[in-house]
Amino acid sequence: MEGQNLYDLLSAVLVFVVGIVFIYLSIKLKAHLRRLTIAFAAFVIIHGSYHVGKFFGYEFVADSILEPISVVALILFGIAFFKVKRSKEVKL
Repeated sequence: MEGQNLYDLLSAVLVFVVGIVFIYLSIKLKAHLRRLTIAFAAFVIIHGSYHVGKFFGYEFVADSILEPISVVALILFGIAFFKVKRSKEVKL
């Protein structure tokens, strides 16, 4: 079980580093790309919180609350992506 804890800690740290990159990009980008990076950053932060919860032993919170919210955030990112893609195709 100790190896799993270290995995969750390492995953949380790496996921939050990726989240910082996407937050930075959302500040620098404009319009549609900004919305997409914010949506993906939200997913990444929620998923990192899942790993933090697992690391500290909050199995119920991680598995029953944060994981489903993470999946919903990823689905919403996908929907936003296809909306942006469709709007760009219409303008062309």
